[in-house]
Amino acid sequence: MEKQYRVKIWEKYVKHCAYCGQEIEYKDMQVDHIFPKYRKGENVEENYNPACRSCNSTKGTYTIEEFRERLIGDVDRMRRDSPKFRILERFGIIKQVGTKLLFYFEMLFLFNSIVDVRLLCHTTEDIVAKGNLKLKIKDKR
Repeated sequence: MEKQYRVKIWEKYVKHCAYCGQEIEYKDMQVDHIFPKYRKGENVEENYNPACRSCNSTKGTYTIEEFRERLIGDVDRMRRDSPKFRILERFGIIKQVGTKLLFYFEMLFLFNSIVDVRLLCHTTEDIVAKGNLKLKIKDKR
């Protein structure tokens, strides 16, 4: 892949991993196929996300939803299989704070949607009234 395309992918989420949100250096960025190549995902720009090494290797050939389910399920597997995990939980060093998981790119999309709605509104009532409308989100890339 040419450098200009890799740089564009790296900047897609402001130099952060699309999944965990960790800031990544260009040299450390891996290009993830959103829909895995293994499952006939295409080599096209829309199918690429910037990823840190740990997210990319953990996601592997999973789809986004399978990756999410895998991560959520890992907590129960670790609790079941790792005595150290259970001890760290008992001491409060590890604490499960929820069972929902939003990836960084999803949080950015939600944040940008809220900001775009607020920019179009002048009052709280306008925000509530326009909240039910589908608004076209400006492409931040």
